[in-house]
Formats: sequence, structure tokens, C-alpha cells
Amino acid sequence: MHDVFDNFVDHYYFKEILACLTSADFEWFYKDNITNKKTLGNYGFVHPLFIDKQWSPYSRYAGFLKPLILKIQSFLNAQRIIRARFDMVTKKTDNEHILEPHQDYRYSNFATILYINETDGDTILYKDNTCETEIARISPKPNSLLVFQGDEWHAGCLPIKYNQRILLNSNYV
Repeated sequence: MHDVFDNFVDHYYFKEILACLTSADFEWFYKDNITNKKTLGNYGFVHPLFIDKQWSPYSRYAGFLKPLILKIQSFLNAQRIIRARFDMVTKKTDNEHILEPHQDYRYSNFATILYINETDGDTILYKDNTCETEIARISPKPNSLLVFQGDEWHAGCLPIKYNQRILLNSNYV
């Protein structure tokens, strides 16, 4: 099961988030395996906010972005955050490129994706670990929150019509 919630964040706060994440001085860190699978071309950029049970020491924006993470946690009525990071992948081809299908965690958790920028590059949810049958394909829409089970197999697609696809990826229990 999955749900999408449009206009999740207050309009003015969301505009500030978008401006922050797309500014020239926002720190993005290269990650060779954006889905934790070592596959050629599976790279992207991350900005960790919450890892290993603490706010990331790498983010000077944690104070500004913490209310966003807590809003999602409250919305889900979750007890705690497992992780939260911004992800950015970039255009590499004019054809659909699906990143490596994966599970965020192998135990029950809430996974969320908050789409940040105007872009393409769907999120695909699969029926099982064979990843042969799609059960949903969600197109990015700025300020929409996708909620699904984090132990569900899923994959993101690279953008074709835009230079980058930016989202907040977070998990809660």
C-alpha cells in the first residue's frame, strides 16, 4: 500500500526549502551507490540530515530542516526517525534509466519521499523481490509526499527532461 499527499509542506516554507536545496552553496556529497547497490551508473548525491540516531554533523541546515522531518514523523504518528537524507540524481540519458531496485530496510518501517523540484523520474513500487511486477508508478510532483512500506521493493528513475531529481528520503518506525 502507498499514499500520496499533495501540498504537504506550508507553501512559504517549501519555497524556502526549494531555494536552499537548489542554491549554489548547498553541500551535496557524492555517493557511488545511491541505492546501496554497487552497480555502475547507480551514483548520485546526498545530503544527510539524520543518521545513526543523531542529527548529521555534515549539515549546517539541520536546524532549518528539522521541523520538516518532525512534521513527517508526527504525520505518520511514528515513534522515531531511522534516517533522513536529501537525494539528487542527474540526467544521464534520453531513455528511461531505472536505478537498482531495493528495500530501504528489511524490517517493517514507514518510508517517505518528499519530492522537491519540478522534474520527471518516477518512483516504482514492485510486488515482490523479483521486481518483475510493478504495483505502482508515482510521478514526482513538488511538495507531494509519498508514503509506503520501507521493506517494499522499489526503485527510482533518472530524469530525462530535467537536469536533476531532488527528493527527501526518510524512514520511521
